[in-house]
Amino acid sequence: MFRGKALGGGSRINGMGYTRSCAADFNRWSDSGRKGWSYTEVEPFFKASEGHLGGIVPKSHGADGPWKTRVLDKLCLKSTVRCAAAIESLGLKIIDDANTPNAPAVTCVKLQLTLDESARRCSTFDAFLPRQIALDRRTHLKICTGTVATSLHVVQGRVMGVSFFEEKADPRRTFYARARKEVVVCCGAIGTPQVLILGGIGPKAHLEELGIPVVKDLPGVGSNLQDHFDVSAMYSIPPKDSFHDIRDRPLRALQEFIKYLDVSPTESLSPADPANPDSTSPDNIPQFEIMPIAFNTTDSELPTGTGVFSFLSVLLRPESSGSVRLRSTDPLEPPKCELNSLTDPASADRAVMRTAVRVSRRIAERMREDGYRMGICVFRRATMTQPWTLSSIRVIARQCIIAQRVAWRLRTTRALGWWTIG
Repeated sequence: MFRGKALGGGSRINGMGYTRSCAADFNRWSDSGRKGWSYTEVEPFFKASEGHLGGIVPKSHGADGPWKTRVLDKLCLKSTVRCAAAIESLGLKIIDDANTPNAPAVTCVKLQLTLDESARRCSTFDAFLPRQIALDRRTHLKICTGTVATSLHVVQGRVMGVSFFEEKADPRRTFYARARKEVVVCCGAIGTPQVLILGGIGPKAHLEELGIPVVKDLPGVGSNLQDHFDVSAMYSIPPKDSFHDIRDRPLRALQEFIKYLDVSPTESLSPADPANPDSTSPDNIPQFEIMPIAFNTTDSELPTGTGVFSFLSVLLRPESSGSVRLRSTDPLEPPKCELNSLTDPASADRAVMRTAVRVSRRIAERMREDGYRMGICVFRRATMTQPWTLSSIRVIARQCIIAQRVAWRLRTTRALGWWTIG
């Protein structure tokens, strides 16, 4: 399991995509009682933190913030250019900005990336804790790297501090940091429930099973673990039209910029003009996205000289869920994580994924109709064996189960906002 165990967290190892989510997501949180979380209320914070590069700054973006973002406009590969043309011919409009609240709910967008002026990764560590800030605040800013939190100290319903130890030292030698105001727990979808449960905050039965005194019975902690899992459909293409050619021929890599599209339809491409494309409405939150990538999207290597174009169909609103549970009270022992993807028979997950795969197939068919040479569509396991053709809905359904993989966008193991412990 990949985890961003560093200053900057997952932004040190992720794909650098900068996506705020659609305005409807925030409005749904606000409508459900999360005060201060409507898109209108959170947009100023996005703008204050962002430093948009590349000419005129759109109204919904920030220019002077520390977190640098940019859109790479040039589509360098023929396969990507032909894919974009096919998408447009099917009626989907290609827009430059996915992070404007006015973007339609069904659209094709160019992905915005967190890259600085030198086209280098700009993580949250680079953006918000550069060397100069650390030096300027060294009298009152203490950063303890290489440490592990063991528990939260709760007194009369208030978290007063955190106990921790050095990971590579004697765990019996612990330290304690007392909070004057607040304790912010932001350890990700896996680490956050682990710290809370170690501190006695979580499902009562699980706490008692571990022998941890119950501070607060919160059944939702560690529950509802979800991931935007994906299914990849791959097509063989001329090697010169894929990033494999760049990998196999290093000199060509000097001439190219990596760029791929991010397609976010809600149901299908025909018709592509929904009756209500308003992306601020909670009724129009996209169910899936399709990422066309001129590269192998499995975990195994392809032979040199092979060209592949992949359509990565990603479920954005999964209904099946799993859990994070502790194996023991040892904070160094990895928690037990159960994703349970596609296991809820009452959910729409499988139907949505079938639709996503069919949409990706329709785009590929249009590329062929327009004269681009693509091989047969195949699904493959991580071992790169046993190809299957897309010949029926039954086959598609089967592949959504067999070929699914973790997208590492883990989420929803604790509630958003303030919690009352006492």
